[in-house]
Amino acid sequence: MAEYAALILEFVNVVVKSALRARDFNQIGKWPKFFLPREGKYIQDYNIEVWPGYLSTSRLLADGFFLNVDTCTKFINSETVFDRIQTLRKTMSEAQIASRYDSSNLDAPRVTVITRYGPDKVRSYQVDGLDTKLTPSTYSFKVKGKGAQKDQTMTMVQYLATVHNVRLKYPNQPLLYVNKLDTRIYLATEFCYEASLPENFTSDSRKMKALQDYKISNPTDRFQRIEKFL
Repeated sequence: MAEYAALILEFVNVVVKSALRARDFNQIGKWPKFFLPREGKYIQDYNIEVWPGYLSTSRLLADGFFLNVDTCTKFINSETVFDRIQTLRKTMSEAQIASRYDSSNLDAPRVTVITRYGPDKVRSYQVDGLDTKLTPSTYSFKVKGKGAQKDQTMTMVQYLATVHNVRLKYPNQPLLYVNKLDTRIYLATEFCYEASLPENFTSDSRKMKALQDYKISNPTDRFQRIEKFL
């Protein structure tokens, strides 16, 4: 069986991911952590959201295959990336701001963002960079997939209004981008939120202590939540 171990583990992971996504869970980052945005809570004191979720891993041990499921929590910055950039512009140059979102910058952690076009249209991306010259008004592309808009060329402003039924407040905002194989995906910063705590938040012990109440740390609560999920 050892020669099939990798295939079996991959199969189990695919099944678990499919089951979670079918229940509207969103994977954030590269680790197998899935979160449910609609059960999120807003923490007004710190302008952040807390999302409940699950961590799922499978392993091959001496006694066989094991699936480990545990609870986890994700904190989301409620400030949009666009608003964050506007704040940074007061003290930083455009090049310095772009460097903050550059995945090749080893001095800064890679930024993961959440895009939100509605309560049921939430996705996460690991950002590769920020284009401060391209905007939703100037960026155009051919629409892929199905539907009446297939093969039409649209600007991002037109695409968001037609496909997602949302309108941009700032059509000249900079765009984040994600490199995926031979394609570059652009994201409107107005609808992006960093999937992390605000800058310098973790260095404040008082704030970090206050967040403990929002985590599922009680063993009984964790077990009940896992049992409910399974």
